[in-house]
Amino acid sequence: MGPVEENELSYSMQCYLRQSWYDDRLKFDLENLTQVTLSNSFLKDIWKPNTYFLNGRRSIQPNITVPNVFVRISSNGSVYMSRRLTIQAICPMQLMDYPMDRPVCPLKLGGYGYTTRDIIYEWAHGNDHSVDVYDDVTMSQFDIDVIRANNKTKIDQFGVTTILSTAAIGLIQRDGLPRVPYATALDVYLNVCIVYNLAAMIQYAAVNYFTKIMAKEGGKETAEDSQEQSPMLLAPHTLVIPDPRGKSDSLNSRQRRQRCGNLFWKCLVGNFRYRQDRIQNADVEAGNSVSKIDITSRYLFPASFALFHIVYWSWYLAFH
Repeated sequence: MGPVEENELSYSMQCYLRQSWYDDRLKFDLENLTQVTLSNSFLKDIWKPNTYFLNGRRSIQPNITVPNVFVRISSNGSVYMSRRLTIQAICPMQLMDYPMDRPVCPLKLGGYGYTTRDIIYEWAHGNDHSVDVYDDVTMSQFDIDVIRANNKTKIDQFGVTTILSTAAIGLIQRDGLPRVPYATALDVYLNVCIVYNLAAMIQYAAVNYFTKIMAKEGGKETAEDSQEQSPMLLAPHTLVIPDPRGKSDSLNSRQRRQRCGNLFWKCLVGNFRYRQDRIQNADVEAGNSVSKIDITSRYLFPASFALFHIVYWSWYLAFH
């Protein structure tokens, strides 16, 4: 079995195609002889079904060391023919859940040039026992789930067992997939990993640039610098007089939110004056202290990523 080519939406397999039919013209009555085994060259002189694979791309019959064809004729006119074939067939995969998808890959047999009035295909031993698979058949990226047969198709069903290890492996694997108009499970996982990588880089840059002062890098500010500095950049504390009507708490909270939003915007755009103000007012001993952003990120990043994994694997493994 295999390989399964996701980028070509196809799979390959080696099999023995065994067919039998009756031809009254081939009956014989010889003493102590009920079956005759013939070479493959005999096939060109008798009628045989024009069996082909409806969803096949190519099929090869090995000819080493001789053509891999076997023919046996019984005295009652029964003809048994076995061929060894290497087949590449189309598999209509739906990759929305890739790589946790479970594609059903059919192999469709039919008679070329005949209708059901001329020939009817039936499984010799029923749908459950007509297709056999060797016990040692394995695939590197897939588990063979079940193989079923019916009157129209033979279906090979595979369950993907490959688990993503890193986002880099996912990127390489994504290059080998066909272009589809929807996001696959790999795309979702990959995009979330990229978002976390970008968030970690932004968090690292913000903490090191705006909070890791280390030591005062400048001298005492001059009167001219002091005059140029805006009161908003210094972020002074607001003195709030208690309101007998109980509005002081809401006013203080509103001003605190405005101040935090103002400082966050300065961090986001990289305001140089804000950076200088932080340096001028920094405490040298506390310059290398752990920032609140670091402390929050230590818990927020792992917890949110673990929550994403719970939702992700529950959705793609349990529900699908």
